[in-house]
Amino acid sequence: MATIFGTVIKVRDGDTIEVGPIAIRLMGVAAPELEGPLGRRAKDFMFGVVFSRSIQCELNGEKSYDRFVASCSIEGNDIGTALISAGLALDCPRVNGGRYASVEKAEALKEIKLPRLAV
Repeated sequence: MATIFGTVIKVRDGDTIEVGPIAIRLMGVAAPELEGPLGRRAKDFMFGVVFSRSIQCELNGEKSYDRFVASCSIEGNDIGTALISAGLALDCPRVNGGRYASVEKAEALKEIKLPRLAV
């Protein structure tokens, strides 16, 4: 596994960012699609948290479409935790063993209708 450091130059949606020229899919985070319930809010939240900020991403060696899969943090704060604890995404235990289960919001489970198969 590798670690990348860089600046977030683009937020595609709630769980996909670009660090320099590298597209990153947040590992174990299932955010709604942009046109779905909370999709735009998840993207806007992520933009506010990461855009133009220095970030560290631990790649897990997998790819999802054109994106590398990684856990990312800013100043030691996990980005997936921030998004899920804000009620704008769900944990994906199949991928991360329930890493974010303790911060997942019951309201998000009701409102976000996602197959729990995200990367």
